[in-house]
Amino acid sequence: MKPNAIGEARAVEAIVSYLSGVPFATRKEVLSGAIAAYGLSAEELQDKSPRGKNCRIRSGLGTVLNRLTQQKAVGCRDGVLFLNREQLVLVQEAQCEAALRELLCSRRKYRREELFRALAERFRTVRTPQKADDLTLAAMSERILSRMLEAGEAEQDGTGRIGGVRQADDAPGQPLSERECRERLLSRLYRRGGAHFEVFLANALEKYFLVTGRDVTCCEITGGSADGGIDIVIDTVDELGFAEHILVQAKCRRQAQTTEKEIREFYGALNAQRGSRGIFATTTSFHPAAQKLLDSLDNCVGIDGEKLFEILKKAEYGIHKSKSGYTLDTAAV
Repeated sequence: MKPNAIGEARAVEAIVSYLSGVPFATRKEVLSGAIAAYGLSAEELQDKSPRGKNCRIRSGLGTVLNRLTQQKAVGCRDGVLFLNREQLVLVQEAQCEAALRELLCSRRKYRREELFRALAERFRTVRTPQKADDLTLAAMSERILSRMLEAGEAEQDGTGRIGGVRQADDAPGQPLSERECRERLLSRLYRRGGAHFEVFLANALEKYFLVTGRDVTCCEITGGSADGGIDIVIDTVDELGFAEHILVQAKCRRQAQTTEKEIREFYGALNAQRGSRGIFATTTSFHPAAQKLLDSLDNCVGIDGEKLFEILKKAEYGIHKSKSGYTLDTAAV
């Protein structure tokens, strides 16, 4: 599978991503939703001139949408469009990233097209009659790969071949102190990005609830731009039968603190979506005003980097503890 012009792949990904989040939409809604992936400024979106970026991108998206409709990847009925899911393999970004990292862990170096082909075989997008899922996977993997190259987690040689780079904190070695292990854990989570952090956090919270005596009846990662500020939904039941509908927002950051405004917006989403409990988790910390607001709420808590580490210790997830100290479980983190 060749990724074609990445512009086409990006357009297909934008359309498929938008339609994945809605049951159906008009053509105008699809184009408006898909163009959001291009990050145009308010001024550019207002520009209606034929040569403006807004017009050119919409025209390109319209052409690609016509092709997807003709190929039956997108269905049309009574004037509305919908995704023909049974004819496509839709891959989540966290799945794509995990597979890409697995490939790059080997000593072999790959050309980009070899990586894309290996991923297409892995997720079986090449087995479907449509090319939309191949192009979506190509655009997604290109974005992840670019992020890894920029972060130094992969390197490209003079021939264009790409290989993995083992980070110093990933290498096996002597057990670490609690502080060193926590710092390396948070650094690794940041490098792997927000999509991975959502999956990691969902797994950690599910295990935490189980070891603290609750059954988990639902643990779903929502994510995406249309999540309404909610990244994870967890339903639990305790031994007496009391049920909780827990909504979680996850922020994977290097330094920036969570603000009071973010907590207020999350609390609004929590109430709007009728959550009984709310968890705002961050890999950094909370601004004092944000922490003060959290302390005043009886059904909403914050998890910062230090508290996350305590939860992982209790859940025995992501880290290993011995008499000598702590080590990371790199298969999970």
